[in-house]
Amino acid sequence: MLSAAYPSTRALRTLLRMRMAEMHDDTLILSSRDSGVSKDIVPEPMGTRFMSAHVYIVKCADGSFYTGTTRAGLEQRMAEHNAGKFDGYTSSRRPVELVFTEEFSQVSDAIAMERRIKGWSRAKKQALIDGDFDRLKALSKPGAKRQASFDTRASHAAQDEDGGNA
Repeated sequence: MLSAAYPSTRALRTLLRMRMAEMHDDTLILSSRDSGVSKDIVPEPMGTRFMSAHVYIVKCADGSFYTGTTRAGLEQRMAEHNAGKFDGYTSSRRPVELVFTEEFSQVSDAIAMERRIKGWSRAKKQALIDGDFDRLKALSKPGAKRQASFDTRASHAAQDEDGGNA
């Protein structure tokens, strides 16, 4: 069972539908029939009513992904990552490139989505980045076959037949 801190599956579907629609149109109104809420959803302009926040995914120089949140501007956060301001995952994997972002009107929703994405496989993150929601749905099913989207062999030490390092 998911904690109350995570958005519901219905809320996630609504956000993903909104993301897809935004790729095709600047204006979006979802009816209550589509979203499961009592009134129409109209995305609010940034800076109104709630403090907005972004969930973002960056691709690191080594090909790995890092997921984070920010209330500051995305340009500022990318500059901070690339300058090595943060001691952590991205500091030794620079430069980083922004590959996905989603804005949330409430910081708590952005943090909940960040936690959810951090638990996903690389293949599932790649499907989100690509906007491939059919693949994202397929990868969400229990027992879904996950394929590596890049070659990981180069990053591991060679092993001999006994399983020890060569």
